[in-house]
Amino acid sequence: MNLIKAKFTFSDYEDFPTFEGAYDPSNRYWNGWANPYFNQATRDAFIEYEKTLLKDMSKEYQKENEEFLAELESIQAETINGEELYYFGGFLCWDEVEEVKTFPKNSWTCFDRTEVDLAGIRYTVTPTYWNKIINDDMPRLKEILGDRLYEWAIDGGHTVEIPQDEIFCKEVI
Repeated sequence: MNLIKAKFTFSDYEDFPTFEGAYDPSNRYWNGWANPYFNQATRDAFIEYEKTLLKDMSKEYQKENEEFLAELESIQAETINGEELYYFGGFLCWDEVEEVKTFPKNSWTCFDRTEVDLAGIRYTVTPTYWNKIINDDMPRLKEILGDRLYEWAIDGGHTVEIPQDEIFCKEVI
C-alpha cells in the first residue's frame, strides 16, 4: 500500500492541533472526512490531547468519555510497508490540512488570452495537481485581473483553480 504523507486536524474546533500522518489514496475519505494513519508517537500524542479535553468536560458525560478513550486506545497497529501504523479513520471527523503556498515573482498564467503575473497570490494544491487560489486572496486576484477577467476566471464559481502546467516563467528583459 502506498501511503501519502499529510497533516490532519478537526477544523470544527478552534485551536485544535495538527497531527502528522498519512492516508491511503484508495481509501482517502469516509463520508467526506479524512482517514489518517498515525505512527505510535502521533497516536499517543492524539490520545493524550483527547484525555486533556475530556477531563475538562462535565461529569455528566464521564462514562461516554471513558468509553471513547478506551475505543481510541484499543486501535491495533497494522504493519504497512514495514512500519507500525494506527488507523484513525472511519469514525472521527478529521480534515486534511492543506499546505498554503505563495506564487513567487514571475509566475505567469493566461486568463482569456491575457497574461497575468500571480506573484504573491497564495494557493493550495489539489489532489489532481491544480493550484487553487485561497479565499483570502480572491479580492487581490480581482484587483490584478479587473472585473471582466475576474468574472471570466471564476466562471460562476467562488474560486479559481489553475492547472500546474499552465503556470510559466516569462523572461524579463
